[in-house]
Amino acid sequence: MNLPSIVVAALLAGTAFGAATLHAGGIDTYLQFIGLLAGTVLAGYGLRSAGNNLAGQRALPVGLTNTTLLLLSIWLLASPAFSFLPGTSFIVGWLMAAMPLTYFATVVALRDDSVWRSSLWLIQIIALLIMALGLVDFLLIRSRPFSVFQDVNALAAFCNVFALPAIARLHERIRANGWRMAACSGTAGFLLVALACLAATASRGGHLSFLFGIVVLSTLLIRHDRQAWRTLAASLVLFVALLAVIAPFQNHAGSLSRLAGINGDQSTADRLAMLKSTWAMVKDGPWYGSGLGTYKVRYLMFRSSDEHSSSGDLAHNDYLQIFAEGGPLLLGLLLLLAFSVALAACRLWHVARYDGDSPSFVEAAGLVGALCCLFSHAALNFIFYVMPLALIAGLYFGRLDLLRTDARSFDLFRVVSRPMLITLLTGLGLWLTATIGLQSAYYAMTTGKCSLRMCAALAGDEKFYGKFSALMAATQPSYLPAREWFVNAYTGSANVAVDDTKRIEAARKAAKELSDQIRQYPALPYVWRELGSLILRHPEAATVVAADIPRDPTALFAESLRRNPLDADARVKLAQRLDADGKSEAAFSLLFDDGMRWWKVAAFPDSGRSMLLKAAIPLALKLGRCKDAIEMAQGLNIFLPDDPLAKPIAHLGEREPPVSDGTPGCAAG
Repeated sequence: MNLPSIVVAALLAGTAFGAATLHAGGIDTYLQFIGLLAGTVLAGYGLRSAGNNLAGQRALPVGLTNTTLLLLSIWLLASPAFSFLPGTSFIVGWLMAAMPLTYFATVVALRDDSVWRSSLWLIQIIALLIMALGLVDFLLIRSRPFSVFQDVNALAAFCNVFALPAIARLHERIRANGWRMAACSGTAGFLLVALACLAATASRGGHLSFLFGIVVLSTLLIRHDRQAWRTLAASLVLFVALLAVIAPFQNHAGSLSRLAGINGDQSTADRLAMLKSTWAMVKDGPWYGSGLGTYKVRYLMFRSSDEHSSSGDLAHNDYLQIFAEGGPLLLGLLLLLAFSVALAACRLWHVARYDGDSPSFVEAAGLVGALCCLFSHAALNFIFYVMPLALIAGLYFGRLDLLRTDARSFDLFRVVSRPMLITLLTGLGLWLTATIGLQSAYYAMTTGKCSLRMCAALAGDEKFYGKFSALMAATQPSYLPAREWFVNAYTGSANVAVDDTKRIEAARKAAKELSDQIRQYPALPYVWRELGSLILRHPEAATVVAADIPRDPTALFAESLRRNPLDADARVKLAQRLDADGKSEAAFSLLFDDGMRWWKVAAFPDSGRSMLLKAAIPLALKLGRCKDAIEMAQGLNIFLPDDPLAKPIAHLGEREPPVSDGTPGCAAG
């Protein structure tokens, strides 16, 4: 290939990886869109630039990996149809589609060795910057670097997938140039940064999976070259030395101390409680799953109150979470991919003695070691839900298949014509633009994240938002933010309307939309709460609610709370309804006894606790429970020191003699 083709392919590969990495596991879908679109364009560019010369190059291998990834692609495209949250499943499905898409882009567009090396070099530059940012973050806060990937375990996995191939490349340099030249090379510097960043994360799962990858890499390289043990031993010594250097400067407990106390560690107990809750979720729907991205919504119904560390976004075990969301079919596809890595390791083991000085063997061993890290780490954390890691997995799978020489293969262009493939990829790109692209634009504009002048000009234009929301609701009815906009608009009109006819009409429109959402997505907790609040304020709206949905606000609030025990708003509203019905003791227990038991979870903000305390204090005074009222007021005084409700009651605790239950004037006070 000529130089312009190499540059363009490398830039497309770097753009896909860079956008995915900047996304860093967050929620900004437009970066996912850019990364996936760049990967699609890369595959199309590879097909176009290959021309008639492609038939003379290595044919695409047929094997377990690409067959499984093709089935995975089909499943991800179809998954929204089987989900109770199609819009969410669509987004998460495309996030996970980074793996098969990158695989096929690699085997089509990066087949030439010079294109692969240029693309990998650019990707490593971006990865080096990310890992360097992790180290800077560590130096600034003297703790585990959270700000880069929003999770240290994901950052540890990111370091692993680059460290293992770097060790293999370093071994190749040592064989070619000797230790001194290799130690001064860019590969050695890259490995040093990767291992230092990995050590700074203090991630037990990351460090254990790194050691497992080292074992796999050692097994393959030493069988191929007995002198490889020196490189591997030096890498391990370097990693341990970095751990020893970093540990004294780390405010957080180090990895070694966390591993030593793993049995009595609170984090371990929380993980085990989380896995038990997730298994209960699996048993609730074992054959079909609930849909990608639905874990957080459903987990709240199964969550144990003994689990304190997580907001319930992810299960910290990809295999179990994928079982819960995708059923046995999706779990089976992931296990087949893990099995394909094991087959690749076995294949390398068998050819190790007969492959001579082949650099492709050393490269393949490094890729297998990195993939072993990922699939072992996935049993302890979330890996394949993080787009950069899924993208790198697809990249490595593709390169491994291109390095194979023993595979039965076929020429893609004798099966499907090149124009047809380009048409399919173009259609895929247009579909991405019309779906994720529109959703990303809507999200950026409605949340104020778009800083363009045009966005600022449209920010206050309600007519524009109405038309945009109508377009999204009509073309993508599963995209709930657009439908929520209509609910808020109708509810707002009903709340400010002076004319009764207009008020009732707007309230009924809002109730109809909420009723439709409940019938489509009954697992969404907040929809039940919103409908209860609407009917409580506008009772006439209950007439349009479907017959199989409760119309009593108390029942709606109770259902919302059952589906999400951490919904402080629903809990307070249900307590108010119980108190109005004369059930003050039950209302107080709902807020104080049961409510604060849930809100002791450290991962949630203080705003929910404050809301519960502000609602529970008047009930405690009403019931004459002075000690409870003072205790809650003192707690509320910490969160809201100037709150007019908390301050005077908190001072009751300073009286002499001390205030106790039954003190005259307590209930009135």
